Amino acid sequence: MFTSFLGASGGPKVLQGLGLVNSFLRNRFDRKKLSSQYQRFVFQSPSSQFQFQDPDNITTLKVDLTEDNIKDALLDSGSIPMVMQGIRNIAHAPRGIYRDGGIIDYHFDLKLQDEGLTFYPHFNSDPKSGWFDKGTSRSIRGENYDNTVLICPSREFVASLPYHKIPDRNDFVEIEDSARLKYWRTVFSETEKMVETLHHFVETQDISMVKPHAVLTRIKNSDP
Repeated sequence: MFTSFLGASGGPKVLQGLGLVNSFLRNRFDRKKLSSQYQRFVFQSPSSQFQFQDPDNITTLKVDLTEDNIKDALLDSGSIPMVMQGIRNIAHAPRGIYRDGGIIDYHFDLKLQDEGLTFYPHFNSDPKSGWFDKGTSRSIRGENYDNTVLICPSREFVASLPYHKIPDRNDFVEIEDSARLKYWRTVFSETEKMVETLHHFVETQDISMVKPHAVLTRIKNSDP
């Protein structure tokens, strides 16, 4: 599944910037206010039965993946506003400019219509609904992760890494090349510990290794 957005602004960066400021303010007031700026597009296999409910009621359209649009769908899912150009007029989808969907679906906060478990590998142990929620105390809705198995680095693991963080694109401008390469190689080596832990779990089927997520448990305990 590729989740993308049809953006209204495809012009100069100053217009995109103003649009993002507008998004930031709307999100701070009420996440549902973003629905007037964005639409969600789900590119999926024609045979997919994927269904979900969005409590924020953001307009969602589904588009079948084909040989004609799979490349553009992949490109648009990583087209970060202000950093990369959006993808225009994807085949079999409404005309317009498509961009990365992280502003609304950063870690996802949707109720999946599936009776089974959802396996969700991710780099972050503190899920956030949208990009602009990263610096806020707003949490995802705990009930949307009831049947989710989230596999991710622990906070303790991340804290043990050089710079106490996972590498990101800011490293290109904030860390000198030789130091950045050393840092990235160290992190790559350290992640082998996660591989070993997962392998141990698969081999032993030790269910005691599956722990309630601290953030989600806190959310549920705070519900009235």
